[in-house]
Amino acid sequence: MEITDPNIWRLLADNHRNAIPHNEWAIRCLELGYDSPSLRMLAAMSPGEWPSVIEDKRDLAMRELGWVGIRSSVFLLQYARILAEDILADRIDSLVGSAEMYGLLQETDGDSELGAWYDIDELMLAQSDFRRSGKKDPYYYVEPDELVRVIKQACSDLLHRTRRKFGLLPDTTFREAEETFKEFLADNDHLAEVLWLFAEDVTIRQNTILIRPLDRKRNHALTEVLYERGKERKHGIEMHAFAKTDGDICAYIVVPLNDLHAQSRLMGSDFIKFSARLPLRNAEIVTSSPLLFLRNLFSAEDKRNGWEDCMPSLDDLG
Repeated sequence: MEITDPNIWRLLADNHRNAIPHNEWAIRCLELGYDSPSLRMLAAMSPGEWPSVIEDKRDLAMRELGWVGIRSSVFLLQYARILAEDILADRIDSLVGSAEMYGLLQETDGDSELGAWYDIDELMLAQSDFRRSGKKDPYYYVEPDELVRVIKQACSDLLHRTRRKFGLLPDTTFREAEETFKEFLADNDHLAEVLWLFAEDVTIRQNTILIRPLDRKRNHALTEVLYERGKERKHGIEMHAFAKTDGDICAYIVVPLNDLHAQSRLMGSDFIKFSARLPLRNAEIVTSSPLLFLRNLFSAEDKRNGWEDCMPSLDDLG
């Protein structure tokens, strides 16, 4: 099922987290135009009803609405996007919204997308401590206006790094997914061809990114093979951009090893996720022999332990 209404993402998140009583949740669904026999019965149930009866009726309503089979990591990421939009538009208080964001971070272990809220939570705690004790933490205290600025910047970054629309699996071919990925990059003002890379192609040391001369058609074909293998594994797929050259966007695909790995990156088994490390860092395609020699001092395994630790290796193709 392809979901286009953001209200559904919010309803799924509220249901998953039991954010409001079951009858209020059902009434909210009805008010938004979603209807089913079990949903109406759920709306009429009192809070004192047996929990097992409520749970059974809620499960029936979800099936009747066609909202089953969507991984929590997917709709919680989409809900995080909604929260970010609400914070930026001042529809919700920045601190209240950030408390929810931190809750999502803890629930999903999604530090790849929501990691900024680790620090934001420390900043919020420092402000709370100051109001209680009058003492400013020398490391984490910032003035209220600065905290709001930091929160809104994190929200803006989240919206730019992710995309509301996911590609559907297994229906989407690699070529179709690649075109949607290019649209996502264009939304972030990056109009360029995609250069697909593997760990063996790249050396990353701090802010230096070196790329060896390679056969881009071969890499494209190998990435398509890995994409198809990701379909077979059924844990989801992510297309991730991390750097740029003069004429290309450097990217790779993430094929999770298991459900836990997929959850940690807020991925779902039925979707292709599109993401980017923004701002994209500058990469250099190496042409000189000395630099190539230095590059070869580092093993592929070592390169995968850096800040692009999910970059696939040619060994993954078996």
